[in-house]
Amino acid sequence: MEDRRLIINYYKNSDSGIHIQKIGHSSDAEQTHSHEYFQLYYVLQGSLLHITGDRSCHLKKGDAFIIPPGITHRIAEQTDSLFYTFSFTRESLESNCNSVVLLSQLLEDMRNSDNVHARISIKNEDILFFEGIMEKMYHEFNEKQLGYIDVIRTSAVVLLTVLARYHFESSASALPKSDNRTRVLACMKFIDANFREPLNLSDMAKWSAMSKSEFCRQFSQLSGTTFQRYLHSVRIKHAITLIKKNHSITSVYILCGYNDFSTFYRNFKSITGCSPMKYRKLSNEE
Repeated sequence: MEDRRLIINYYKNSDSGIHIQKIGHSSDAEQTHSHEYFQLYYVLQGSLLHITGDRSCHLKKGDAFIIPPGITHRIAEQTDSLFYTFSFTRESLESNCNSVVLLSQLLEDMRNSDNVHARISIKNEDILFFEGIMEKMYHEFNEKQLGYIDVIRTSAVVLLTVLARYHFESSASALPKSDNRTRVLACMKFIDANFREPLNLSDMAKWSAMSKSEFCRQFSQLSGTTFQRYLHSVRIKHAITLIKKNHSITSVYILCGYNDFSTFYRNFKSITGCSPMKYRKLSNEE
């Protein structure tokens, strides 16, 4: 069967690179196709069968998946199914997509062909929250009240960031339990990309499926330092880059993931040997 390549304007009521619908059946989705935009499916009731090539994934209420551009797939629906689809281009979320590191990393990760088969199952305690956001986006898209596109964009960032959290936690737990080295290396890579987030030792150990003591031992062996010092070094390295680009000192600490200036100041001075203000002065003199 011929693969149809769809663009976002395929939907006649698409707007600003966005389309949202809540449906129980789609004859178009049952045909083999691909598209030039991202598409999120979320199952409200019943079940779906998502098919890509010779692989398939069964989804039930509370399950979601994201199809990136260029992936050939189709949907086999059950008679009792009801689901949302949220179609969007990366450009439609504008700077929001790049400013949220976890979201940006999710969209990049989805381009890996192995990840298009992934089912993201929302926990029971998060389902009402998740479905509330989806319904709000759906309502805004159809009512088109003042500022509705901005509301949808902001809601989409929240929605996709929650999915990113689920995705990356699942990716870590899927690693072989015996391969602690791989887990810690994945954690270090995660810190490098998400240092702006409120990361802590307990969460990282849990994310890596290790006890805190074992995680600390493995982390120290691989990085040559502690988790906390590694995190601070990544954040301060970024702070140095921002200072050299003439960002204000009072904004740099927030952009680097610190909640208060005093902690940022103390760690900056410990790592560089001077205060942020003095570092800027020395940098300008050079």
